[in-house]
Amino acid sequence: MRLFVAEKPSLGRAIAAELGVTQNNPTFQICGSDTVTWCFGHILAPYDPQDYDDNLRTWRRRDLPIIPTEWKLRPKESALTQLQVINHLLSEASSVVHAGDPDREGQLLVDEVLEHFHYTGPVQRIWLASLDSLSVQKALSTLKDNSNYANLRDAARARSQADWLIGMESVEVGANAGAELLTVEEDPPGPERRTGPVGGHPPGGRAGGRDQGLRARGLPYPPGKPPK
Repeated sequence: MRLFVAEKPSLGRAIAAELGVTQNNPTFQICGSDTVTWCFGHILAPYDPQDYDDNLRTWRRRDLPIIPTEWKLRPKESALTQLQVINHLLSEASSVVHAGDPDREGQLLVDEVLEHFHYTGPVQRIWLASLDSLSVQKALSTLKDNSNYANLRDAARARSQADWLIGMESVEVGANAGAELLTVEEDPPGPERRTGPVGGHPPGGRAGGRDQGLRARGLPYPPGKPPK
């Protein structure tokens, strides 16, 4: 069985429609000797610092920088059922067709699922810039070896890991910078301490988190920054 793993349902169904659907299922479609299934965007998420080391549930200045020795991903709670489906289908597949979006992120998204399940069989790549019937037919007739796109996967992974590193360090440093500089002893966990990537900044951004931290500790505001 040849298995197509698409980045999202709409892409998977467009491919299945051209292959000819012989059996419908909410999580995959059978098209004769082919099967098409899909992800829902990223269905694996990077570990948080505390997933690597439970001592990092409370961050301290001495813990920085936090740099994983081995990068790990975990299934998203909302995608557990679909991941089980993909895992089962991979176990029956003689080959896989990577059907991620035609860009770096799309390449990484499906590749990391195949890596997660340690799939080692042959993998081809379908490059679909449009989902109209003619474009899908043309792409199906010009499949390439997936290894040709490894540079796109690596570029997306490097960007993702850089985002994680910068996000984790800057949230902690930015939210506690003033307090860390003005206190000799380690600060206890405060309400402004947060974990998460760049998108997880406290209200007001990094500077807002810093000012919340200073107010919570009764410490001076940064120069030229009046109390609110």
